[in-house]
Amino acid sequence: MRFNIFEDKVQKDYERIKILHWGHFGFLCIALVLLMFHDFASLWTLFTILVLVFFYRYYLKTVKEVMYTFWTFSFFLLAYLGVGLVKSMFIYDGMGLLTAHLLAIIFLLLEMYILSSPIYFPRVNWWEYDFRYRHELKVDVFRGEDKEEGRLSDLRRGAGCLVSFEEYKLGDEVDIKLSGKYDNLLLRGDIVSKRSNSIGRGFVYGVKINFGSQEERRKFTSFSNKWRSESSLKTRMKFKRLKEVESCD
Repeated sequence: MRFNIFEDKVQKDYERIKILHWGHFGFLCIALVLLMFHDFASLWTLFTILVLVFFYRYYLKTVKEVMYTFWTFSFFLLAYLGVGLVKSMFIYDGMGLLTAHLLAIIFLLLEMYILSSPIYFPRVNWWEYDFRYRHELKVDVFRGEDKEEGRLSDLRRGAGCLVSFEEYKLGDEVDIKLSGKYDNLLLRGDIVSKRSNSIGRGFVYGVKINFGSQEERRKFTSFSNKWRSESSLKTRMKFKRLKEVESCD
């Protein structure tokens, strides 16, 4: 699986991510140094710092290449910081130690929030083969005078995920016209990321939506909220049907 991104369009995000990434690393190192003054196991703490250096080296690679293992690393690190925060409150009773852990957690959560955008990690339910419960929307994609078919699988935070077998270039400007009961909505945006999956599943594109006015942004927000509500409803319907089938058996 390959991931490519149009850095010019997401430069601000990348700068924030780097600051946040090395920010929680720095605060974690500060917390460990302070821990050496509260604990006699200084050699063990020093060893932990060395392990974290190697951990963060690969962790940064998961960020740069937008690998899904980023989330495994992040949740593991979040749990580690959470334990450290609790210990600093009830065992070591150090305000500096508490503050360092708290700031590291805040920086990590902010980084996770930025990367949870459809541009980097879109929500694509490949495992759902029943189209009654697979909440994707069929769309027509216009690139100049060319028209192709595609599907929208995620819309959040001024961005969307477009799944298509057509190959687009990073930076391409596209118009996405929704079909069915949403055919009055037209989204204009730029292709800023591209994920190549296995054969038969098409390309996954991150689209940064361009809003010409506050009214267009309001319509987008209203539609995406309504769409997510329908997705939750379909999920509840699926589990309800599964329970009915199990009760019949």
